[in-house]
Amino acid sequence: QSKKQLNLESVTSFAAEELKNEQPVTDESLDEDWTTRFFNIAEDISNEEMQFLWGRILAGEIKRPKSYSLRTLELLKNLSKEEAEIFTKFANLKIISGADNFIYNPDHGKFLQDEFGIKFSDRLLLTELGLIVSEKDIQFLLTSTQNEKKNNVIVYGTKGIVLYRNENTPEQNIPVMVFTKSGMELSKLIHQSSNINYIEKICSSFKHPNVKIEYGDIITYPNEHIKLLNKVEYNK
Repeated sequence: QSKKQLNLESVTSFAAEELKNEQPVTDESLDEDWTTRFFNIAEDISNEEMQFLWGRILAGEIKRPKSYSLRTLELLKNLSKEEAEIFTKFANLKIISGADNFIYNPDHGKFLQDEFGIKFSDRLLLTELGLIVSEKDIQFLLTSTQNEKKNNVIVYGTKGIVLYRNENTPEQNIPVMVFTKSGMELSKLIHQSSNINYIEKICSSFKHPNVKIEYGDIITYPNEHIKLLNKVEYNK
């Protein structure tokens, strides 16, 4: 019981640290079943790195209730430290466009293995764990612009890519791996670092005479307006 109490104190201290600089959180209370399940699991978490992840989950749920499902809690509960490290490599490459969360996978995994050391066996493992969708040949699609201009934003951690697509730009798509719902929820725990080769590889897939491409540091305002700082125009 003493060990369980120490585990809980460690997890809640990580959560408190995560919340200390936050603006006032929502008045919505946490679901009682969720809270019971969370603390029943957290009392048995003794690895410090995993305690940090559980602390971030608690902080995230306090900030925005219903951010983490009971299914996700059970999945993380059974995740080993080694499996969590593999998942972190994938989550670090997450890109977001609108409501879509995915990983750019241009050549059936060769680029991911050469640049980031992500092996085919790692992809199989995350599929088995229910963190990556098992379907192959999934595409992220941008429809043709026809007679109007469209700006599309791709978010990669603290970086952003903006595609300024002029009139009569044809349909464009890129091959991707897609996170499951639990994979998307857990990926929010990872502080992403940026990789310029990954950014430029994504840019290269949308290169077209009708498309101007810029990337840089991204700022998202409360009204979801997005601004790029330190912009670089991609023209390779």
